[in-house]
Amino acid sequence: MSEVKLLVLDLDGTLLNGKKQISERNREVLLKAQNEKSLRIAIGSGRDYDYAKKVSEPLELDSHKGFLICNNGQKVYDCETQTMNEIRRITHTGGRIAMSYAELNSLEIRGSIGTEKYFHNCHEGKGKNGEEDLGYNPDTGFFDTDQDFDKIVIFTSEKYSLDDDHRVVEELRGLLGEHDDVTLVAPHVVDLVAKGVDKTSGIEWIAEHYGFEKEEILVMGDGENDLPAALKYPFSAMANSMDSVLKAASRVTLSNEEDGVAYEVERSVLKTAE
Repeated sequence: MSEVKLLVLDLDGTLLNGKKQISERNREVLLKAQNEKSLRIAIGSGRDYDYAKKVSEPLELDSHKGFLICNNGQKVYDCETQTMNEIRRITHTGGRIAMSYAELNSLEIRGSIGTEKYFHNCHEGKGKNGEEDLGYNPDTGFFDTDQDFDKIVIFTSEKYSLDDDHRVVEELRGLLGEHDDVTLVAPHVVDLVAKGVDKTSGIEWIAEHYGFEKEEILVMGDGENDLPAALKYPFSAMANSMDSVLKAASRVTLSNEEDGVAYEVERSVLKTAE
């Protein structure tokens, strides 16, 4: 493997443990790689900017010229210049299609436009945390807005199998057509994405602006929204990854509960592990 100059890290199931935290070992190893190897780190997640910024604070990305790739590649925040670069939003038409599908199938849907949050549990009227509906128009049955969305996620039932989740993805993809696309982030979690946008969109933006070659980039992840990156870049899958991701990966590291990120960085960047 070539010298790794840019490390792209998924959050949930990868960098974060089950407590949604960066372990002390992951933190120490990543800080060491940034300080000793001038490694640039990009968080590459389906999560929004606020969440990615908050949970990645222990990595001190601002002082190490890092990046935040948010909303599955839709936005890239440059920590050095403190600028947000937007690639493309989810269309409001796609939002309405997703809302209609969620209502028809009694599923929970969430969306956001900037700081404005949209939420609807079509089955029970309240979300997992007891939130009331926001932004739902009972007369139309859709998200009542003509603005394009930053993020939309649909939660399937805990009773759904992985095959059921994939059926939802394919049904939504067919309904969305040319407007938007959809990806399975994790079991029971389906994200809408702008057409032609995925995590590689954010990685490509960084590579183009900062001159990284494909061989100098290492991506780590566990969900199917990481598949485009796994098929394009050197990729290390977490041991807890979905089967399709494990099959596509260049290599496999330990699980997120075993500090798999730290192990891979020691192996591929610091060269202190086999």
